[in-house]
Amino acid sequence: MEFRKVKRADTDQTNNLFTACLSKLLVSENIQEEGLLENEVARLQKNVEQSFDQPEQLFFIAEKDGTVAGTIALSQPGPMISSAIALPRGCLEIGCVYVRPEFQRQGIGKFMLQRAQSELEWLNRPFYCLDAGFPSSQRYWKSILGEPGFVLKDYWGPGKPHMFWLKNLNEKS
Repeated sequence: MEFRKVKRADTDQTNNLFTACLSKLLVSENIQEEGLLENEVARLQKNVEQSFDQPEQLFFIAEKDGTVAGTIALSQPGPMISSAIALPRGCLEIGCVYVRPEFQRQGIGKFMLQRAQSELEWLNRPFYCLDAGFPSSQRYWKSILGEPGFVLKDYWGPGKPHMFWLKNLNEKS
């Protein structure tokens, strides 16, 4: 498995990956919001495109046998995280974490997180944050990172929270 920065030649595959992942996710989460799939795929593809011209936007892929199996990004924290929790100086957000459905449950998400953490160490940026709104994403991140540091209860409706994690690579969990 190769972990590397995304290239322009990867954009068709990243678009297909986002569409496949989000289509499956929306079905499994029973979400039928009009236009959500198209809007989310467009937002994620915009992040990919911005990474080519903005050095502070780092977008990576995990490639397996010539196929983009997963994506992960490091960027300045977005407004949702920045407004919800106090962030230490230099903190970066880990986001855009997606693994193609046919590659899920093979350790690719953990592999990408470990590589992103190594990138943070190399950049001398020990703090990172991450958020999750979908219940399946929340379960996944809780299994990897432990309980969230902050929760917006009922953010997405009754019993539907949004969760945030703030981690320091210098502290062992």
